[in-house]
Amino acid sequence: MWCGAMPAEEPYATIALIGSAYWFAYFLIILPILGIIETPDKQPETIEEAVELAKKKKISQSPNIDGSSVPAE
Repeated sequence: MWCGAMPAEEPYATIALIGSAYWFAYFLIILPILGIIETPDKQPETIEEAVELAKKKKISQSPNIDGSSVPAE
């Protein structure tokens, strides 16, 4: 957007051209490839199962096992 407000001379025209090429490449090339490459997690049978799994992960990642409070960082 900044390049569009500048005079139509170098280096602004080149910067705008590169930015436009990246913008369209991102939506037309990179995102579709990313959708093919990424694999989603297995969908849980119920919402309750997902909540219980999240609680277990949160408890297992907790460095504070004895139950005492930990100050915020």
